[in-house]
Amino acid sequence: MELTLDGDWSATVTGDPLRVTPRFDFLDRCVRVAEYADVEEWQRFLAATFGSRE
Repeated sequence: MELTLDGDWSATVTGDPLRVTPRFDFLDRCVRVAEYADVEEWQRFLAATFGSRE
């Protein structure tokens, strides 16, 4: 798959598909590739990472 943004920017994806769906953040002008969709999910994700527990 190849994505072209604004005529000059492009990205090509090869190999296995991503496990998560990328999200376009037009306000910050970036593409977010993460396993969470909002702040609450992000906080739960961080709590489950290595070193985040007592």
